[in-house]
Amino acid sequence: MRKSIYDVEHRTAYRFAMMSAMSTRSMASVFRRRGLTDLGWRVFSLIGHHEPVHPSHIAKRATFDPDKVSRAVDRLVRSGLVVRAVDSTDRRRIILTLTPRGKKLYAEIEQARREMEKEFLSVLTPEELRVFHAALDKLEAQSRKLFQRNRDR
Repeated sequence: MRKSIYDVEHRTAYRFAMMSAMSTRSMASVFRRRGLTDLGWRVFSLIGHHEPVHPSHIAKRATFDPDKVSRAVDRLVRSGLVVRAVDSTDRRRIILTLTPRGKKLYAEIEQARREMEKEFLSVLTPEELRVFHAALDKLEAQSRKLFQRNRDR
């Protein structure tokens, strides 16, 4: 039987999922040694990158369910990595920031992630990398339009 670009192994979403899973597994021991779950480190990383940030922004940015973000934030607060504070501009909202310990851990994890990313992308020439990122930007924008529309049906 002839292989098609539409076979599961060639589907874009499948290939992205496989690369993401391999990347996550390769970093899992780094996160676990520091007491973070898979969801926990993703939420933690987004807080670190966007702080100060509202939990709803984290959920929207990462397309996580708000209740999962809340549970992950609860664990991060209990572990002393994240602080919740009332938003001074809207007292009904919460703002998340990293604690000093959280900032130190974030820097360590980001350094490990950067090194892995650099090695992963090292097989591409500078021109291939530019084209790759431009294509990913287009695909991400299209997926937000297409898959959000399908979810709202």
